[in-house]
Amino acid sequence: MAAISKLALSTPLQYKPATTLPRRVQTFLDWAHALLITPFLLTNFTVDILLLVLFPFARPSPKWNLNQAIRMRLVKMVLLYMSILKTADRLHLKPGRERSRFEMINPGPSSLYKGPLRCPDETDMSPVVKPAIIGTTWTPGLPSATPDITIALHIHGGGFTLGNGRDEDTGFLAKNFLKHMGVTHVSTPQYRLSSCPSQQNHFPAPVQDALTAYLDLVLTKKIPAKQIILSGDSAGGNIVLALARYISEYGTELGIPPPGGIALWSPWVDIHAATDLTLDVKMSPHYETDYICTEFARWGAGCVLGASGTGVKVDARGPYMSPLHDPFRLARPGHSVEGTGRKEDADDIPLFIHAGECEVLVDDVREFARLIKEVAGWKKVHLEIAKYCPHDIVLIGDKIGFEKEAAEAVTEAGAFFRRMGLISTPLKTL
Repeated sequence: MAAISKLALSTPLQYKPATTLPRRVQTFLDWAHALLITPFLLTNFTVDILLLVLFPFARPSPKWNLNQAIRMRLVKMVLLYMSILKTADRLHLKPGRERSRFEMINPGPSSLYKGPLRCPDETDMSPVVKPAIIGTTWTPGLPSATPDITIALHIHGGGFTLGNGRDEDTGFLAKNFLKHMGVTHVSTPQYRLSSCPSQQNHFPAPVQDALTAYLDLVLTKKIPAKQIILSGDSAGGNIVLALARYISEYGTELGIPPPGGIALWSPWVDIHAATDLTLDVKMSPHYETDYICTEFARWGAGCVLGASGTGVKVDARGPYMSPLHDPFRLARPGHSVEGTGRKEDADDIPLFIHAGECEVLVDDVREFARLIKEVAGWKKVHLEIAKYCPHDIVLIGDKIGFEKEAAEAVTEAGAFFRRMGLISTPLKTL
């Protein structure tokens, strides 16, 4: 996580999953742990709230109001409990409240899932994750292939264990994208969560599902790729980067065009750091001003990397898991200009990156932005660091009191993509 990746860089690690206990035993131990620490956590929470009310200078950030400080403290405690108990979200493919705005998507042709995302044939009995049917929620509704639309394909965060892409999860974000970024449609896929203890949906399942959603737009719905902005927050940002790398490595060969632009919101770019038991989120100087805890990071990393007994061994430091350690570049291939004999250079995909000044990932995000520009040569990169903001305000800003800051962040992204020629709708003022 943030502020510890430099240590991680000097501590090579091949991830080795811990020994798996029987499911019932592990569940019992998790609940026993939660019950034992409950009195301490509640006492600590009560004292903290009293201090926040009585002494404004005791707030983690002097710029936060009381509402923000209390909500942040509450979210941090709830996330800790969820991480200890491993209370992952359960998904279904029923329309639900989204009704006609919810769409089921079939995987693309198996030949388009290769390399790290490979789709095994019917005779392959190895424990390889296969592409699956997914769902997605459209806001304000399903699009038609017209020249004047711009679609944000957003992959939600949640540490690979939480979230579902529906209104209850990404509704706040989707409405902000429509109002302040200027896109005409938002698609938020319900990708397979890698949640313990089932361990059936470890990597590459989330990235396969992101590719499935992207292929549905460009191949099935015939949406021009240049009219698509690929977006992701937190763990979703990690998935988006993995998909972007896949398109960079295999897109030309497979006929998968790159998107018009990419937006990353507090992206998790170093899964490796969360697997090293010698490192801890608490080491970050921003730990007190964020709601991310060690337990959540390790739970999510362990789930997406796979558990022992599954026959799976994913390299936590590999390029598809921890892009911080292997920067890359996504560009449209160069081409010859007809009738001139001149060859156009490859054109970089515009990349917008946002992070909060007070979040534990901010140092990693800064370093990642530097590396992809200076080492990988990705030129069209804009990094925006929001003052006094914690992790992932675009997704949960309404839950932690950062609605205004979330709108400002999305507006900045819209302004960037307008400069890049991707969005033509008028810029709205806050």
